[in-house]
Amino acid sequence: MIIGVGLNVEMDEAFMTQVDQPWTDLVSRLKSRPSRNFILAELTKELIEVCQLFEDGHGMKHFQYQWQAHDVLFNQPVTVSSVSQQRQGVARGIDQKGALLLEENGELVALHGGEISVRRG
Repeated sequence: MIIGVGLNVEMDEAFMTQVDQPWTDLVSRLKSRPSRNFILAELTKELIEVCQLFEDGHGMKHFQYQWQAHDVLFNQPVTVSSVSQQRQGVARGIDQKGALLLEENGELVALHGGEISVRRG
């Protein structure tokens, strides 16, 4: 299993004016700045629990409902870009294997990929 995590702790607003999508960081959302060591420890603890669930055979099926509940792109028009192609459609969540479900021209397509970018259409 390969897990990638990107977390904005404290972003410079002047630098972020070049970003073409909504963003936030922890410092602007919390009362005090958390230590990076604390963040890393808590994130590692949670990832170990999640990996244990996968190892026990639960897979993405176990997380599918939670994903749907927090998926801000669900039922939204999106553009999905990879190194080799660009597709447009409506995001329909994920399947039990974790593939992105894209409704494209009335057909539901499961997209698997390690390096894809999903943006509002």
